[in-house]
Amino acid sequence: MSSDIFIRRKIIEVKGFTLIELLIAVVILSILAGFAMMQYNRYKITSYNSTAETDMRNLMTFEMAFLTGHQTFVAFNVEDISDGGVVKKTVTLPDGSTEEFKFIGFSPGVRGCVKVQDEKFANGGVKHNKGTKYIGYDFDTGIFLHKFGDIGVKLQNSDIPDVEKRTIAEWSGWEKGLGK
Repeated sequence: MSSDIFIRRKIIEVKGFTLIELLIAVVILSILAGFAMMQYNRYKITSYNSTAETDMRNLMTFEMAFLTGHQTFVAFNVEDISDGGVVKKTVTLPDGSTEEFKFIGFSPGVRGCVKVQDEKFANGGVKHNKGTKYIGYDFDTGIFLHKFGDIGVKLQNSDIPDVEKRTIAEWSGWEKGLGK
């Protein structure tokens, strides 16, 4: 008889979590995980946008150096970029000679293009496929521009304004600067 009481007492003293307490803990952890995933996705998009900005700066520097050495900008389309992020073209210079243009600077997932008119006027732009920001550069004015788009949308040649002897107003829908 005394052993029955001892067993009952042990069973009553054993405490645990109720089902409702476990469910509340799971809900709280799910909410926290959701916030963490949103922050992580925001971080990834910011990283992709920063990669595109860096590639645009590198492209701008390379094009300006080519202009200084050869008196012409080099136009290329998004299709001219190889899988390794290289743009390689043979360019006919204003004096009739040819020179190789080889830009090895596009990160994986970044597409870009440069449009040229009269060898001295150029617009360029880039976008990371997984980013949200289009980065543009007006070589004539030296101004960076940006606009936002959707994730997963690839840069098309038509996204960058055609070049004309004009003002910055041709970049309608774009904002000056690199933005946040």
